[in-house]
Formats: sequence, C-alpha cells, structure tokens
Amino acid sequence: MLDKIINTINPDNKDLSELSVNEMLELLIKLNKILRCMDASENVIEENMKAGDLVSPTREVQAKTLEYLTQNMRKVQNKKARATMVYYTLLNLHMFGDGNGRTSRFMYDLISGDLSEDNISYYFHKDSNNIENQRNDLENAKGILDISVVNQIPDEFLGEQLSFIPKEVLENYNWITVGHTDSSPSTESIIPKSVLEELSKKEIQDLDKILQDGYGVRLCPSGVAILYVSNKKGQLRKWIDKNNRDIAQGIVGVQGRLNFSIYKNPDMVAEWNVDDFREIITMGNEVKYLRLKCLIDIFAEPEKYINNDSGNTYMNDILGIAKPKKNSGK
Repeated sequence: MLDKIINTINPDNKDLSELSVNEMLELLIKLNKILRCMDASENVIEENMKAGDLVSPTREVQAKTLEYLTQNMRKVQNKKARATMVYYTLLNLHMFGDGNGRTSRFMYDLISGDLSEDNISYYFHKDSNNIENQRNDLENAKGILDISVVNQIPDEFLGEQLSFIPKEVLENYNWITVGHTDSSPSTESIIPKSVLEELSKKEIQDLDKILQDGYGVRLCPSGVAILYVSNKKGQLRKWIDKNNRDIAQGIVGVQGRLNFSIYKNPDMVAEWNVDDFREIITMGNEVKYLRLKCLIDIFAEPEKYINNDSGNTYMNDILGIAKPKKNSGK
C-alpha cells in the first residue's frame, strides 16, 4: 500500500528536498486526498481553519511559508531534523479541511526513512477501514518535543526583530495578546460600521483569523498587531494604563500580560479607520510568518539559535539530543 501511495504522489521519484513550492504543494494535496480516501477531483484546501487553540495562517502566509520551507529543506542534511522541520511546519500551516495530522505524520516518516506498514495507523483514520485503531502520538514515539512547546521558542528571538515594540513593554510584559475567547462577540460586531463597509469579505476573514491568533505564545500575532497600530496612533499608553487598572481591580487579566481587550472594549477602536484595520492584517501576517520562519531557521541554521538555559542548540533540544559533555582532562 505504501509503495502505491509514494508512486502516486511522487511518480518521478524526485528528491523531496529539490521540489519547487508548486511541486511540494501538489504532492501534499495528492497525499491528503489519499489519506482521507477522497476522490482525486475533490478540493481539500480550506481557509479559516482552527484546531483547538491553533489558528491557521492566511492563504498568503501559508504560501510564503511553504516556499521558504522548500528553499531550506536541502540545507538540513540530517534526515530526522529535516523530517521534524517539515512536520512542525505542516501542522502549523494547517492547509487542509481535515487530515492535517495524518499528512504531517506521513511526511515525517517519508522524509526520515521511517515509513513502514507497521506505522500505518499514523496515516489513516480508523473510519477509513484501512486500520482498526489510529495512533497520533508521533512526537512521543519519535522523541521530539510537543508542538505546543516548540511554538513558544520564537518568543525568545522575535522581540529583537520587532523593533517597534517599546523596550519598556518587552521588559514588563511577557505576554501580549488580544484575549479572544469562545464567548467573545464576533469580529464584525466590534468593527466600526463605516470600516466594515469598506473591507472586503476576505479582509474581514483575515482580520478575524489574526485577532483570534494566540495559541499559548507570548508574542501573539493578535496582540502585537494591535500594539503596532495603537503605538502608531499614540494610544499605547492609554491601553497600558487600562490594562494595569483592570488587573489591579481584578476585572480581567494577570500580572505580566498586556491584554488589548478590544472585544470587551470596542470603544477603544471606535475611531480607527479602514487603513488602521488593514495594518492589523498586514502586521498580523508578518508576525505569523516570522514565527514560522524562525521554526524553519532553527533547523536550517541551528548555530544561530542557542538555548541559553541548556547551552544546546534549540534544534538538538527539539530532537532530544543532549549537549556533549566537556572533557575534564582527567
């Protein structure tokens, strides 16, 4: 069965690290259809996907990230490292309406050389009749870090790249977010009516996606995007003062979090114009891309990404490779 799948998705047996972004996307689409037992003519790409706390990037960020991934695959010689880099990236891109985990796990085993009929429960859902029980604990089985832990690593480096964030904010707040929850009102309901009339349907969808994007990270695309526009408009101090009052009064928030609570306080953005909201989309996309780019760079340029706590490269920490002990000379 696995040979048949490989021959279908890569009939010319091309080196995966040499594929163009379009060739890689075509391969992934074919693979996702097979693993979901779908007809070849069916569309599997979806936008505005959310899985738990993970919010998929906009279509533009997905395309840009996938292109960057294909450009850097050949730089990573270690098969396990290359497979892990691809695995985390595909999970974060979350391009498909379903089967993102199955597709990512298959690609991990294909690239690492672990592809095996013994692992077939990683690749098919139990409802497909190909297996009886589905396993999805690849991270634990392969000895790599959970994606929720890995996705926090860019926070160690993004502060230096996002120069518009005041040093005071980075020193005093270790979490910058919008604080969207499942009980929050719709994004459309908090946007000024005049702005809503000027935004396209896609812009509204992208805005909604960005403002929901936190996923347990400290420098959230949502919060950083609002901070950028607020700072540009001279309103950042007003937000900080409100945030601190809310925390002191026990209304909302926790110490160390700068929460741009626009869903509870839409009056704070009532005077913003359409260009302000478009800048949220632009900056949110940029922050999301920088986060994903950093995860790829950790494997492509490991020597630049050192964990100060362990003294190890983040790549080796992720792969479970301990730092070599220094020779004592004895």
